[in-house]
Amino acid sequence: MSGSFIQKQDLMLIIEGCKELELLNVSSCLGFDAYEEMLKKASWIERFVCGGCKLENSCGIKPCHA
Repeated sequence: MSGSFIQKQDLMLIIEGCKELELLNVSSCLGFDAYEEMLKKASWIERFVCGGCKLENSCGIKPCHA
């Protein structure tokens, strides 16, 4: 999923619902900022990569549904 657009609430559904995940790479995604609650909820995932995520794109424009 690296480099994709995903809203925070959708990512949280994946983290909370897919209990057999061993790897989740959402690095460089647009649509959310990684935050402490998300990192805590994803702590059970063996390898969770979320660096470089942004709520906005490089032009400062938020996606329509963010």
